[in-house]
Amino acid sequence: SGEVEKALAGHTTQGAHGVNYHHPSAGKEGATFYMPCKSLLGEGALVGAVNQVKALGQTKALIVTDAVLVKVGAVKALTDVLDG
Repeated sequence: SGEVEKALAGHTTQGAHGVNYHHPSAGKEGATFYMPCKSLLGEGALVGAVNQVKALGQTKALIVTDAVLVKVGAVKALTDVLDG
């Protein structure tokens, strides 16, 4: 079993959807979407994060960004690592 699954074993959000779980709406407050996160910081963090995601068997990524991150090359750095 993976590290994320071990960390969430027995967590109340676990159900038919696996790691991520949509909770029913509470009145008119909208729905809750629980998605655990892990932050890697410092030199080598980008490569380390991509390697960890690939180790989970993931093959696609959704990149949400803005024009500034594209302009400064941050998005290209990410896509280069993802493609490599």
